[in-house]
Amino acid sequence: MTASGGRPEQAPAGGHSEQPRAVVGAVTSKPRVVECPIACCAVSTIHETKGMEMQNKDLIQKAYDLFNEGKVEEAGEFFDPDGVWSFPGKSRLAGEYRGRDAVVGEFLPKFPRLSGGTFRSTVMDVADGAEHSFVLQRSQAQRDGHSIDYTVCHVFKVEGGLIRTVHTYPYDMHAQEEFWG
Repeated sequence: MTASGGRPEQAPAGGHSEQPRAVVGAVTSKPRVVECPIACCAVSTIHETKGMEMQNKDLIQKAYDLFNEGKVEEAGEFFDPDGVWSFPGKSRLAGEYRGRDAVVGEFLPKFPRLSGGTFRSTVMDVADGAEHSFVLQRSQAQRDGHSIDYTVCHVFKVEGGLIRTVHTYPYDMHAQEEFWG
């Protein structure tokens, strides 16, 4: 590849200067492998979509948006088929959910089901780091005459344009466990 002056483009020192990107939108095919455009880093996998390229944090935000719209199955398309979501503690939500089917079919539906449909999650902030993406989330719900409004941090690992792992870190584990039972 050449720059506008006809010279070969140089890779930035230390490799690619941007975070890996995934294409987010309506998924139209299976992921495909593509070469880095300036040949400075490993290949990456993206979805063929009707949409535009987005960073990992944008992919995560899109998954949140779909979940909050009640489109859990569509949100699940952003999870790796072998992905894992780890939720700490001893409540009915706690556990390690292995595989997209467990995350989408078992774990995520617990929130609206246990809260009678009142659960709401709001992304307060989302950021991409060198290896992980981080979400600061506000969660609100009502259950059995009680309300809760709490903050959690989720640490995401996105690989190949899909969410591979999520680890949940609640600000107040005791209050969360007491509420969810």
